[in-house]
Amino acid sequence: MKRKERYKKLDRGEAGHIRGLEFPAASLHRYRNGLATQPQDHIYISRHHLPKLEVDEELRMKGLLLILLLSAACVAALLAGATDVATATDTLAQNYTEHSWVFVNGYMDESRILQTQAGFNGQKMVLGASGSGMVTRTIDSEVYRDSNMDEASLTTSVNFDYKPYIPPLTQSDLRNALCAKNYEVGSSFSETYQIDKDLIKDTKIYQDDNFSVYDISSEIQGTARIGQRVQKNANTVPSFMMSGTYMGYAQIRSETIVGNTSVLTLPCP
Repeated sequence: MKRKERYKKLDRGEAGHIRGLEFPAASLHRYRNGLATQPQDHIYISRHHLPKLEVDEELRMKGLLLILLLSAACVAALLAGATDVATATDTLAQNYTEHSWVFVNGYMDESRILQTQAGFNGQKMVLGASGSGMVTRTIDSEVYRDSNMDEASLTTSVNFDYKPYIPPLTQSDLRNALCAKNYEVGSSFSETYQIDKDLIKDTKIYQDDNFSVYDISSEIQGTARIGQRVQKNANTVPSFMMSGTYMGYAQIRSETIVGNTSVLTLPCP
């Protein structure tokens, strides 16, 4: 019964299946009408399909690869942005404020350099004094620079009274020295005393990763040498350089603050 139904479908011009091969309805019609003896040209097209599991696995791998590429691109962009910000920040001169008072009866030689940028850019100041006599001088100085501000200021008040100074014939071998450096901020301080008669000294130093404080209070009969330098890193200019030599009788009061402090910060005398 099933075989007869199958032939009926073929008589109606429908396609049939014989042993897994597909024949169009026109070919079957010729066969049943005695035309199968004539040569016929047939083109067979075979399509191979990947199993569904292999297709899913390939798509999943491609998706993971795309996600990894996008993640790497995002990380590279973030690192480049962070590097640009760090580089821009590191090119700014380090901030500092200074208040200094000195009385010398003997000989003095000191100098200061303030600047905010290298070359013929920014603000620059140079101050120096040397000679013998009786000297009283006060200095307030500061350098402040950020992305919107670039300034340096210097205020000095001096009283010079000349008289010759003759150093002692013999030099004492009694000495006192101190050196402090803050590599995170970019500041260094040093003091050296060659004591001819006496030295009364009170030095306070505080340093951390954000700022440095150097507080000096000294009274000496002999020779005192003070040095300071402020430079954030190798990519910036030294914003402050100071050296001073004081011989005879000297009183030194000085406080320097280095770091990202407020522009209004000024140490007390």
